Amino acid sequence: MINWVDIKKERPAYGEPVIIFSMGVIQNIVYCLEGPDDVEEAQDWFEPYFFKDDELLISWHEIKYWIYVSDLTQPNK
Repeated sequence: MINWVDIKKERPAYGEPVIIFSMGVIQNIVYCLEGPDDVEEAQDWFEPYFFKDDELLISWHEIKYWIYVSDLTQPNK
């Protein structure tokens, strides 16, 4: 069973790969939480993990749930 985490209760660690639920759907890109070092957490955003595309940035306020990629189970063979 996959246990999604409510973004209002907890945020993922910065830079760790996550799957996010936003805009009513599970996003099909692996994201990570990022933010400026000198500004409060309210400015944080999610960006694609392992490639840069500013058009795909999502404010953390737009996220409902997230889960670490490492917490996903492997498919049965």
